[in-house]
Amino acid sequence: MSETLKLTTELVNKKTPTPDDNGCQKLIADRLSKIGFTPKHLRFEDVDNLWITHGSSGPLFVFAGHTDTVPVGPIEKWNTDPYKAEIKEGKLYGRGAADMKSGIAAMVTAAERYVQKNPDHNGTIAFLITSDEEGPSINGTTKVINYLNENKIKIDWCVLGEPSSNKKLADIIRIGRRGSLNGILKINGIQGHVAYPEKAKNPIHEAAHFLNELISVKWDQGNDSFPPTSFEPFFLVFFPIKKIPLHVTINQPGILSHRKYFFCAASLLLLAVKIFLFKSHTLVIVSLPSK
Repeated sequence: MSETLKLTTELVNKKTPTPDDNGCQKLIADRLSKIGFTPKHLRFEDVDNLWITHGSSGPLFVFAGHTDTVPVGPIEKWNTDPYKAEIKEGKLYGRGAADMKSGIAAMVTAAERYVQKNPDHNGTIAFLITSDEEGPSINGTTKVINYLNENKIKIDWCVLGEPSSNKKLADIIRIGRRGSLNGILKINGIQGHVAYPEKAKNPIHEAAHFLNELISVKWDQGNDSFPPTSFEPFFLVFFPIKKIPLHVTINQPGILSHRKYFFCAASLLLLAVKIFLFKSHTLVIVSLPSK
């Protein structure tokens, strides 16, 4: 087993739903420290971040990535244990195997080989690793960049090990990663009864035209590196404003806990049965543009 595959397996075997790093960054730091890297562990609230460097002059080259993963979803749908790396027919299975523990392992082992052959290399090699990429993305890379700016540390080049391949390894290399804009739209309704709809104001009706207009907007044409920007309503939630004061925000596809999923489904069912029983309703639309 190669060093890269071995390290990937070790990382996959650690359960790391956002923001739980579960010792992954310590494992990385311990390995790199053995060849002269200097680690700086930066914890912001419940998020672990690792900034670790080798060298102290010249241009700064950074490998960036994340140790957190999306939830496994219904575990009964898995054919293998998501938190126990398993190789079947030449493929590695486990949560985070692609996104992006294998990427981190590849960057770490590449750095190890390079530094061992070139201990006095020019410039500085660094790793910026966070446990808050798949979730809110508030206390991760953003906070580390703030820390670097405060210490007048400027990144010259950065490579991310995020998976971008299509049909075979490295057949697509991205020059960057576009961001996303998330929003919550609230539309208030007016109390009424289904027998007298003319006296009520249904927020669903109010939202329909607005949503259609947003979906039909051509935001841009894209370019050679990125497809066109799109507007993607993720799901709708209806609930009384005062009786269930909960906002649901989703930042990446698939990040929806069982509890929130059940709540959303229950809210929709409640609306269908008793849509006009409450004084007012709120329509919440969580928009998720493509990553």
